[in-house]
Amino acid sequence: MDLLDNDIDLILKEISKTDNVLSYSKKELLRAVNEGIVSIIKNDNEIIGLSIHKNINYKWTELSLLLIFSKYRRKGHGQKTYNETRNLLKDNSLYCCSKNPIIQDWLITDGFVEVSCRQLPRVIIMHLLKTKFKSYKLIDLLRKGSINDWNHYIRK
Repeated sequence: MDLLDNDIDLILKEISKTDNVLSYSKKELLRAVNEGIVSIIKNDNEIIGLSIHKNINYKWTELSLLLIFSKYRRKGHGQKTYNETRNLLKDNSLYCCSKNPIIQDWLITDGFVEVSCRQLPRVIIMHLLKTKFKSYKLIDLLRKGSINDWNHYIRK
């Protein structure tokens, strides 16, 4: 998938202004695009959102991001994107961390179980330590609210 620099900048800007999404660096987003783990959602050739999933290991996959741009929300694009991503990953054990109540409801309805950090499998904890504890992500976490607002969900 080819994205222009303007597209990447547009996505990063939307991420930065969305309270329930932690930031991505340009390098991190480009790497995800190059690895083919990004699904871009378009409407009439205009980017309206994206989803990102990351393989943690041979068994576990993280649903890292589901973002619909603010002016396109509440039109069914998010639910459609979630369903398509879930169908793509139907054979995987899944992990998701979200503070978005709409996504939390989708996860519970889809058979995910809310767990505490202590209940997460060790491989997921190690993944989180490696990928989420970067200075810009921690600053963004503080800027966007309490860590207690983020809930962890797994589906085996």
